[in-house]
Amino acid sequence: MSLRVLILQIITESLPISSSGHCALLEMCHVPQRLLWIMHIPTLLAMGIVLLPRWNILLRYPQRTTQQWIHLVTYGCVTELLTVPIYCMIRHYELHFSVACGFGITAILLWSVSFTEHLRGTWSLSTACALGCAQGIAALPGISRLGITYVVGRWCGLQPRQAFDMACSVAVPIFAAAAVYGLYTIPPHELGVLSDPTSWIALCIATVCGIALLYLCRQIVIRGYAWIFSCYLIMVTLFLLVRN
Repeated sequence: MSLRVLILQIITESLPISSSGHCALLEMCHVPQRLLWIMHIPTLLAMGIVLLPRWNILLRYPQRTTQQWIHLVTYGCVTELLTVPIYCMIRHYELHFSVACGFGITAILLWSVSFTEHLRGTWSLSTACALGCAQGIAALPGISRLGITYVVGRWCGLQPRQAFDMACSVAVPIFAAAAVYGLYTIPPHELGVLSDPTSWIALCIATVCGIALLYLCRQIVIRGYAWIFSCYLIMVTLFLLVRN
């Protein structure tokens, strides 16, 4: 397992800066897709720990939160059902999309959050549909899944903390399915990698890094500093445009 790719994947998936875009930027597209899917495991663990306080309340008091569970499950299913066909369509037709364009779009979206302070809304069917479409569009290189779903949540009226937690929550089923499929499709001759202690050490380190970065990212966006990531992506976009 490439430690360099693993580190890149964890850093870029834990921040709203697009992991696929940075893989393309650093010319790591040769890495097998199944390996990238398996690398979702540390991100899943990190998201689970970061979201634990929120989910702990729902799990500890199921009778008091029945209505919330119904909404979460129903709207969550709607989100994932919209995500899958859009994602598959983009992957199937192999749409040619500039990484610089994707970075630029993500930068503009993150910057636009500063105009959402007056909006007030709740987790609803329309929000679920918008999140599903956004998550599917994130299959395009350079468009951050975490970034676009967070921004859509904010424009739908969710508060920063709620929007960030929802952006992470809707990614869990997709990441889990990808990780399981990646493990299922790994060739027999590569199974030895899973028993290599170095791989497990790397995964543990990556998970700890993912937790720290997700907590950091959560604090940054909750305090209204999402523009920091926007500035970074603008610089990367300009670099790509000048280089080309």
